[in-house]
Amino acid sequence: MARRAATTILLITRDILLRADLTRDGGALLGSWSQPRPELPDMPSLAEATLLLGPPRLGQRVWFLCTDLWTQTLELPLGKAAGLGPKELAGALNFEVETLSGLQAVEALLGHQAVADRGGQTCFWVTQA
Repeated sequence: MARRAATTILLITRDILLRADLTRDGGALLGSWSQPRPELPDMPSLAEATLLLGPPRLGQRVWFLCTDLWTQTLELPLGKAAGLGPKELAGALNFEVETLSGLQAVEALLGHQAVADRGGQTCFWVTQA
């Protein structure tokens, strides 16, 4: 009987789609599949194509890695983020990084995680797509 993957890794780069399935015990490689990156219109289509490279059952954990995503840390004064809800904070951060990423805030999605407070600043790790 084939072993089930504990972790599935999906990687999308400018040139390639890659899927790798790993075991729980030490992360041994169960299989890997790749193909040149096709001309598809959007990220969900690329993700689906990457998923379909391997068997239908995914690992319990799935890691999605993509070089198309922009990521960086950003510091904001503590008071600038205070009192904002998650949606409002994501919107504010999206506009803050617009000039850095080159992606228009109104067309981009942003994920964020506060990583540290120091010297009157809150440091966020942001990823924009």
